[in-house]
Amino acid sequence: MKNKFLTYLLYVLIGMGFFISVLALFAGIDEKYGINFLAIGILVMSICSMLLRAVKRNNSKKQREVHN
Repeated sequence: MKNKFLTYLLYVLIGMGFFISVLALFAGIDEKYGINFLAIGILVMSICSMLLRAVKRNNSKKQREVHN
């Protein structure tokens, strides 16, 4: 149950990072803070996707141990 919540939380954070990146692109990168928001959004998406892959790998290992 805890891993399922963590998985959904990481999906939400990836979505928020994508939203921040798109918002920064529509606001204009050449403004004062646009490039910073774009970088923050991409950084959030990449970190959360790495964590999501680790959580999914851990879940699959646990399922294999249960079946064996």
